[in-house]
Amino acid sequence: DAYHALVPTSAVTGEGIPDLLLLIAQLTEKKMASKISLKQELECVVLEVKAIEGLGTTIDVILVNGELHEGDEIITCGLNGPIVSRIQALLTPQPLKELRVKGRYIQHKTIQASMGIKIVARDMDKALAGTSLRVVQPGDNIEDLKKDVHEEFAKALAPVLKGLSKTGVYVQASTMGSLEALSSHLQKIGIPYAGWNIGPVHKSDVSTAAVPISKEKGQEEYAVILAFDVKVEKDAEAHAKEMGVRILTADTIYRFDEQFQKYMAGVLEKKREEAAPVWPVRMTVVPDPAHNGVYHESNPIILGVRIEEGTLKKQTPIVCINAEKKVKTSLGVVISIEKSQTVVEEAKQYEEVAIKIQAIAGPKPPAFKRDTNLKVVELYSNITHDSKESLFKLSEKDLTERDKKLARTIKEELEKYDF
Repeated sequence: DAYHALVPTSAVTGEGIPDLLLLIAQLTEKKMASKISLKQELECVVLEVKAIEGLGTTIDVILVNGELHEGDEIITCGLNGPIVSRIQALLTPQPLKELRVKGRYIQHKTIQASMGIKIVARDMDKALAGTSLRVVQPGDNIEDLKKDVHEEFAKALAPVLKGLSKTGVYVQASTMGSLEALSSHLQKIGIPYAGWNIGPVHKSDVSTAAVPISKEKGQEEYAVILAFDVKVEKDAEAHAKEMGVRILTADTIYRFDEQFQKYMAGVLEKKREEAAPVWPVRMTVVPDPAHNGVYHESNPIILGVRIEEGTLKKQTPIVCINAEKKVKTSLGVVISIEKSQTVVEEAKQYEEVAIKIQAIAGPKPPAFKRDTNLKVVELYSNITHDSKESLFKLSEKDLTERDKKLARTIKEELEKYDF
């Protein structure tokens, strides 16, 4: 029979924690002896880049294997390429103190693995947390090492660059791994991002995030920084207020979902209130063999549609009527219209276009499923009493009698259904 060790512990009093740690250490030594044996080949990872008063910008590293010496020439990844420097000091905290806790450090000439170390060296301000550190040994070719470091950086960054959009939010994380995890999550939930950085949020990051306000007309809602587990500098906060950039912070990736959806709901609602009158339009989804006309099911919803009546314009709120189920669903606001892969401002009767709909609901936006029975579904602009009155105030040159008749018809049709 197999025996399994159980260690009673208490999260309230802390009883049993030392016994649990002892058991883990014993099992690790017994079961993983080959993996935890000390090796001479250097293995060192940058954990954090931090400015320390009196020391300048330092890097906190974990020395897994090998050893480091004061005066060693080192190479690590940097935002602008490989950084070549020389170790000026190897520091460790006082016994039983954490490396992150401010206090007096012990200086060493040589340190052997495994150990958490603070390294003082020049030009570390652009070093990237989450990447490896290398030591130039006698006979090594520095250019070859720099090339290896650059390839490591490019490989780690590839998933992040793959998800970049022309327009989107600005993402910032504490380490390379955190950035990759955040970008992957944003791609899954459909939040586009157009820029990235690693480390604390500085004034320059805010200026980059403000680009949608100055250059991307109609995309001001993407002037947002998603700061994951990083510090926001005071001058950056002040500059953000001045530029109209929103900074959302979280120490858990999933908290960004609700924060960003709530932010977008407010922005889109404000846009809808400030936008021009809602133009009447009736549309049907155009099915195709591969996607049934539904190219993305939820936020943003992307559909291929045919304009049956009226005119579709950007920022038009759209509702879906299912005549079979007798339900009306608010899908969101049209944020993009494409005709023959070209972005257009509006689509007229009988034209077939692709539209992108951004939800204005809460954390759980509506979806438009690919298996929807398109024969019983129609899409309408969401015309309310106020939007109809605002529309009818337009001059006869802008609004025809046919448009007015369609607006009345749509409003009457929508009033038959309840959410």
